[in-house]
Amino acid sequence: MLDNLYPDVVLLAGGGQTPSCPVPPISPAPPPDYRALLRHPDDFEFSVNGCCVRIWNAAGCLGSVDNQHFGGFHAIKRHLPQALAMGDDGGGGLFLHMAGAAGKGLYYCRAADLDAAEAVKIADSLRGLLAEGQGRAQLAAL
Repeated sequence: MLDNLYPDVVLLAGGGQTPSCPVPPISPAPPPDYRALLRHPDDFEFSVNGCCVRIWNAAGCLGSVDNQHFGGFHAIKRHLPQALAMGDDGGGGLFLHMAGAAGKGLYYCRAADLDAAEAVKIADSLRGLLAEGQGRAQLAAL
């Protein structure tokens, strides 16, 4: 997926090291496109049509460091038990893989409003956002 980014997607950070980290048990199970990125030791930061999209490594996903300013992994699980927090926008918003009102896919939700009713579907998948051009209008409206 990283070799086929959509033209308006720029990889700003991450991916410079060999993907050699084991993926710990995560629930719900990460989708395949995210699972591939979890094997990298660093987070990934992208500019998607000018919007910041940071995708966490396994430690961030599990709530060790990067996730703490969002109330931690347990707070996210308490409010959105079927969602998998995958990253953030650097400004108080989360990217989640979940089944919401618009079906299964990649959603965006403000950390202050951890509620499925507040989540906005961005794309069908992380691949859809980064490699297929989905979600541009939704990101711009946030």
